[in-house]
Amino acid sequence: GRPRNSVVLVFGDAVYVPPGREADFLAPLPLERLAPELRLAATLSRWGLHAIGDLARLPESDVAARLGEAGAALHAKACGADPEPFLAHVPPSAFTEGLGFDWPVTELSSFMAFARAALERLLERLAVQGLGATRLDLELRLDPDGTDARTLTLPAPTREAKTLLTLLSLHLEKSPPRAPLLGFSLTAHPDRPRRGQLTLFGPPEISPDALATLLARLTALLGEGLAGTPVTTDGHRPERLATTAYAPPPAPPRRREPRRAFGLLSVRVLRPALGLDVDEGEARQARRPSFVRPLAAEGPLRPGRVRVASGPWRLEESWWAESPADRMDRSYWDIELENGGLYRIFQEGSSGSWYADGIYD
Repeated sequence: GRPRNSVVLVFGDAVYVPPGREADFLAPLPLERLAPELRLAATLSRWGLHAIGDLARLPESDVAARLGEAGAALHAKACGADPEPFLAHVPPSAFTEGLGFDWPVTELSSFMAFARAALERLLERLAVQGLGATRLDLELRLDPDGTDARTLTLPAPTREAKTLLTLLSLHLEKSPPRAPLLGFSLTAHPDRPRRGQLTLFGPPEISPDALATLLARLTALLGEGLAGTPVTTDGHRPERLATTAYAPPPAPPRRREPRRAFGLLSVRVLRPALGLDVDEGEARQARRPSFVRPLAAEGPLRPGRVRVASGPWRLEESWWAESPADRMDRSYWDIELENGGLYRIFQEGSSGSWYADGIYD
């Protein structure tokens, strides 16, 4: 049943909300307070919804039909209904190891020797409780005073000492401390390591611990946000995408024989697209490319006469936008050159400029 009264915390102050008035209290607040996922937030913004009350006034069935279970749950929260039971949040424990130096340490190799010993003690404490480190905080005490705090976030809980030491070393080499060190402390925020599901007939799943180790190394080498899975976003522009955390699909229940190849071509996408100088030949009204040459002296595309051209395929987006930069009007072609090579090119409708978008391999 409904609780006898409701209390909402707003910026540290308790606000009393009478029973049944939850929706009225939430109505003027911005939708960001419900913390929807990024894709759902973009959809609601395109609908012209900015306040929680705007979402609550929509029919629940229509929201569920268009946004699924996530939209239905968000609509229920906007109406002041939360079916989930109240659970007290217990902050997880943290494990800390550190050391103070008798003299200032200036060399990274010397510091890593001390950090290795502290990290091994830290991981032994985690192993006793069957935990792994999902985040590692490093606090450096500087000479003569001051501190330097660093944080390493891991894709999954791990107890791989070699991986953590590599991440620490790469992080400090990329951004060294601004003064000699008088001491340090390492704090591990723990979580339960995940295990791969075993099957009777199929291949085993990828070990989550090994996968986390690999992703952590890639993140350290490439940079934050550059290791993950590309996903498409709403829109028609081929170059529009977002990156999410890599999550491999589950292993099949049975081993499958590899399928025969059908001679399909893959597209090596060029980002950014390469500028082209294109001759349209005698059939100028058809705007058919007859000769292409790259504007840049170096690149994967060679100049040549077009042997076969298939197209155009029109692609249009945001035609209603006021700014020309926000509108897109393109004509795509697949071409084969006489000197070899299959390419995907397009022409911007507003400027008439040509670009190479991809190479068929």
